Amino acid sequence: MDRNGTRQQRDSAERQERSISRRGLLVGAAAAGALTAPLLRAKPAGATETSRCETPAPPLAAIFERYHVGWETRDPDLIASLHSEDTIFWLHDGSAPVTGREALRRHCAELFAKFDFSLVTDRMLYGEDHWTLAWTMVLSLAEPDGSPFTARVEMLDVVTVNAQGEVVRKDVYMNGKQSREAFARAGIER
Repeated sequence: MDRNGTRQQRDSAERQERSISRRGLLVGAAAAGALTAPLLRAKPAGATETSRCETPAPPLAAIFERYHVGWETRDPDLIASLHSEDTIFWLHDGSAPVTGREALRRHCAELFAKFDFSLVTDRMLYGEDHWTLAWTMVLSLAEPDGSPFTARVEMLDVVTVNAQGEVVRKDVYMNGKQSREAFARAGIER
């Protein structure tokens, strides 16, 4: 096999390993965040008894934890899998909304390929069928001369979830002044 074939196999194996790690992280985060799950205690006869936690987390918290893992690990497949087929994702920056699970998956893949950013959670509020997340996007950018810099842009997500626990709509609002300044400094037209 030629060097390209070996490299393709290695790249495929690395992608699969990252996917497995992300899924493991998802399971771990879901387990850590799923305080509503029953706890099992051994009874003397070896049988099990089920009891609830004293302070259960809202069901939306567990959904959010799974969803947040997708963004933290930059996994478009995981993010899209948590959205409904007819989902709407709208970054309110003058662009049109993204409609549908597959279109969202592609959008996220393009976003992650284009920008290197991380998330810092500022505040979280839960409603009956939605959450609101105030966060800061920390962008790694470069000036036109190649000098690297870090930009911080305040963000606000409003996410609606259906009865099946799928994200049906996500509206993302960004601090316009901060984003314009960051992208202008990097020479990026938006």
